[in-house]
Amino acid sequence: MNLNAMVIDAVQAHLDNQGISQANFARQQHFRQSWLNRRMLGITPWKLNEIERLQDAGVEIPGIAVGHHADSVVIDDPALLCEEG
Repeated sequence: MNLNAMVIDAVQAHLDNQGISQANFARQQHFRQSWLNRRMLGITPWKLNEIERLQDAGVEIPGIAVGHHADSVVIDDPALLCEEG
């Protein structure tokens, strides 16, 4: 599984656990719904600062912490470090 897929899965799990739609989550977090939708569909890859915004919003992404959540980028899954592409 690549980084984008991990983030998408984590966001979807967060939405399911909170019982909210993408549109409501986007509105609550002051994201544009189209911005979130493009990333959730895999059209636009997630950037590190966007992952940090998700973590600020309470989205738990197993094995990944960025920005002030880790003081640097931390990727615990060695498979992500070895992917080509």
